Amino acid sequence: MATRYDFYQSDAALVISIYKKGVPADQVRVVAHAEEVEVFVHDESILRLEPLAGTIVGEDVTHKVYGTKIELIVPKVTGGHWPSLIRSKGASPAQSAVHRPVQQTPKEPTTAAPAPKRKNWDSLAKEIDTDEQEPESNPDAFFKSLYGDLDEDSRRAMLKSYQESNGTVLSTNWGEVGSKFQAPQPPAGMEVKKA
Repeated sequence: MATRYDFYQSDAALVISIYKKGVPADQVRVVAHAEEVEVFVHDESILRLEPLAGTIVGEDVTHKVYGTKIELIVPKVTGGHWPSLIRSKGASPAQSAVHRPVQQTPKEPTTAAPAPKRKNWDSLAKEIDTDEQEPESNPDAFFKSLYGDLDEDSRRAMLKSYQESNGTVLSTNWGEVGSKFQAPQPPAGMEVKKA
């Protein structure tokens, strides 16, 4: 049975995945030359790819063994896209590959970037705590302090005016609110929705 494999590529390298389960990493050996790659497991050849569509750097080929596959990273000598992994009959490596110069990425940045400004989260948490204590920034705190400081008649006036007006009137004067119905008074341009 033939070994199943797949590949993808960048301009600089090929990545070949050989699908084989449960292979011990110490039993895998890869032999690579300019135009061929051969993979051995337990000293038995499981895959031989030749002639490759382009030229590779045989001594720089690396491999990783996973639970379900062996992955080869094969650097190309010249950059470019290969139309296939294996060269077609009668074609030379130069004819098979579309060559582009390989762009090397610098290992370290060429200019020092400024370090991002660190945020002091402790001071931010303290700011939030002090904001919550200020009644003008927190409406709930404002109404709690207002309601908590009122006498019993003013509390009744607030509840009655708010409930009867559907939340459009809030009064603390029990003398006005206690004797008559508080009709809803919506803001200008709004209408009262009847439930």
